[in-house]
Amino acid sequence: NDQYQHGDLLVAGYNFGTGSSREQAATCLQYKGVPLVVAGSFSATYVRNAFNNGYLCLECPGLVEFLRDSKVGDGKLTTRPDGMSVEVDF
Repeated sequence: NDQYQHGDLLVAGYNFGTGSSREQAATCLQYKGVPLVVAGSFSATYVRNAFNNGYLCLECPGLVEFLRDSKVGDGKLTTRPDGMSVEVDF
């Protein structure tokens, strides 16, 4: 898929993974090469499946609200805002 570029992160809204009780919901993103998902919140089942498969999920409602308030993006599924980067420091 040409929409994904190496190093892209998935930033989602709230209740990410709701309705997805199968492991494939988490592992398909991992398989595609998406290193992690950042969301306002996650379904407990999604997080458990991701954790069991070594896939990283970060809950960060502040980032989601910032992006919403800033009206980042143009409504398309894939958006790469100019000049914006995210640094994840463990």
